[in-house]
Amino acid sequence: MTKAYEIDYFVLLTALLIAIWAAYYFYDPGSRYFITLILSVAGLTLWLLGKFALGGNWSSAFTKPRSLVLVRRGIYAKLRHPIYYGVTLYLISLALYVGNLYLWIAVGLHTLYLIFRRSQEEKLLKEKFGEDYTEYKRASWI
Repeated sequence: MTKAYEIDYFVLLTALLIAIWAAYYFYDPGSRYFITLILSVAGLTLWLLGKFALGGNWSSAFTKPRSLVLVRRGIYAKLRHPIYYGVTLYLISLALYVGNLYLWIAVGLHTLYLIFRRSQEEKLLKEKFGEDYTEYKRASWI
């Protein structure tokens, strides 16, 4: 396991433990905190499953795909860009928990950035993998 993955797992585990602690401490079945817990765990899970499925093909840099193979294993068999959706769900849960207008604006801007990045990434993947990527898009969700 590389250092980057060890750090990612540590961050994920820490975030999950904080979410569980917060849910226990603030638990009120009718409150937004319970919804926040569900969204944050779902977002972190999508993020982890996406990074785990990509393995060494993951990069935070916006570059042409290095892989010689289109990743279709794990969560990528059904969902394109699970890391983006996971980050977005987690940020929404954070904004819901904090309830700050500026944070909601930041979440909106970040979501717009991810939509732009996703479209650019899909162009690069289409260039690199051609018809294989088109077929993959038809077979997977968003």
